[in-house]
Amino acid sequence: MRFLTLKEFITHHNKLSIRLLDYVDAPRSNYVRISRGVRQDIDSRNDYWLSAASPDARILLARIIDAAWDEWVERLPAPFHFVTIVPRRYAYLEHEAGTFDLAAHQGEIVRALGRHSFIGMTEPAYYPNWSMEPGGRVGPIISWHSHFVTMGSQRADLEQDLADLAGEESLLPNASAVHIKPVSRERTKSKLLYSCKMPFRTYRPYPLKTPRERVNQQTGEVTVKTHGHRKYDMRTGEFARMVNLLACDHHLDELIFGHRLGGEIANVIRSKAREQLDRRERQELERRRQ
Repeated sequence: MRFLTLKEFITHHNKLSIRLLDYVDAPRSNYVRISRGVRQDIDSRNDYWLSAASPDARILLARIIDAAWDEWVERLPAPFHFVTIVPRRYAYLEHEAGTFDLAAHQGEIVRALGRHSFIGMTEPAYYPNWSMEPGGRVGPIISWHSHFVTMGSQRADLEQDLADLAGEESLLPNASAVHIKPVSRERTKSKLLYSCKMPFRTYRPYPLKTPRERVNQQTGEVTVKTHGHRKYDMRTGEFARMVNLLACDHHLDELIFGHRLGGEIANVIRSKAREQLDRRERQELERRRQ
């Protein structure tokens, strides 16, 4: 699902919030347990905590992104690209996914794109039945990755600076860890809203019956695509598992990041989100004193 507007984003995440709370508050047999602390994180009244596990917190952040982008977008230099970076080495067996080093992942991207302006988010993707290596142990896999919008950078320069990362494989065999797509100025906001979304789909890879050749128009390099993947809406239990993962000390003001012009915008967004946190905490403290 692509969120073309803030309204679409809010509608979808409100539904996710209701579905999740219904699941937690009226558990069935064999349900995925969510602790009392995580239940507090996902309470809509606590959206200002900015927990990455909370659909309502993502709505709060999306509102801030929407307003900030409207202020900046016409001043930003073209062209724009939507970039995804998803190396296999940032994929983990589900029970090990909490060891992911967010700072190392984002720092690597900032170093690779040191001369570029960009803003984006880091998120996990859920592969319920796949393996870390071809022929390896099959099980639930979490693949951490980042989506971001670049501004003022030519594709050739992005490909040059991301060449080392692009040379790595993603979780799918023979698939590059870097994907770059041009995007119009008018569509940049929808790409940022997409980056801010709650993970709500599973990815199920499959081998292609006929491998497909792809030719890089800039370099002439030929690659062979051997696998694809289908996307499915998560079962509620799978969604609860992702909530538990994201509640492990991950906050939205940390998952968003940027560099140069994009870093300035990320700082504005982060500052406004934290202002909400400070203001609501003061209000709660005053309420308790009464």
